[in-house]
Amino acid sequence: MALSVYAYKKFKLINRSNDPDAEKALENIRKSYQEIKSLQSTNGGFKLFKDLTEGTWITAYIANILGDARAFINIDAEVLQKTLEFLKSKQLYPNGFFNENGIPFYGLPTYKQ
Repeated sequence: MALSVYAYKKFKLINRSNDPDAEKALENIRKSYQEIKSLQSTNGGFKLFKDLTEGTWITAYIANILGDARAFINIDAEVLQKTLEFLKSKQLYPNGFFNENGIPFYGLPTYKQ
């Protein structure tokens, strides 16, 4: 969904939202959103894989993409609200850090304070 959101943003920016590729990106955003909705856990979080616990980083990433997609499609307010409530419940530290209970994505560099 993320790539389609970014691509459609660019099409809109250059006033080509009627381009067939832009329409394809918009349709992909709609389809992906329906799938993402079905993957949300009852606590509002998202899992990287079905047999894992919900992770804050993947949930935050999805929240960001859903936030961007709101400019182009109707995003159910309850889906986004549950996502944000999950993230808020995991922000345990006064310095703003989150308690990560899912597995980290090891393909990205990690930074320590």
